Amino acid sequence: MKSGKTYKGLLSDDEEKSGDYFRYKCPGRSKYYLTVKNISAGYEDYRGLHITPYDRDGDYDYSIFDGYVSPSVTVYKGERYTKLVTLPKGNTYFGIIASLESGKYKFSITKKPSKVKGVKLSRKSSSSIRVKWESKDNVTGYKIYRKTNNGSYKMIKTVKGSGKTSYTDRNRKAGNKYSYKVRAYKYVNGYACKGYYSDAKSKTL
Repeated sequence: MKSGKTYKGLLSDDEEKSGDYFRYKCPGRSKYYLTVKNISAGYEDYRGLHITPYDRDGDYDYSIFDGYVSPSVTVYKGERYTKLVTLPKGNTYFGIIASLESGKYKFSITKKPSKVKGVKLSRKSSSSIRVKWESKDNVTGYKIYRKTNNGSYKMIKTVKGSGKTSYTDRNRKAGNKYSYKVRAYKYVNGYACKGYYSDAKSKTL
């Protein structure tokens, strides 16, 4: 399977056709968003899909979902499950099995987008600051975060489009220190997979 691609599956209640298996080859230990959307397998609040990771030797990999008793997770009908996991270098195998009920699902593995670089701030007016950054390939867009003085960072804007590289933050107050961070996101399988934060940049109006 490939990072960032959504795979559609149809499981059967026939024991011989009730499971699908995927292999992902990770070039180096990295973080990935694992997303499973259970469209129609099982009842609304009973049974569903079981996702189980295996290592290259065919043994359960308990580390993927931080499991101690069971290495698997269950996703019920109509639900979407997303978890940021760390995959080791080499092959990881995933088994998706229906719990006695047939149904459709969508499955994806998406590498966490890398750090946005080149963030710069400029004063556009007495009450606005322009935030610029370097573009990234193969992302859906960017999310802008701001904090005022010693406050906490909050997301203030989602900029759609990988080629969009600026945002003007308006209606700011003179005398305040504004700090900004940017991170890319990639929308896959109904989920915005958010990347690493850029270095913070600050400006006082």
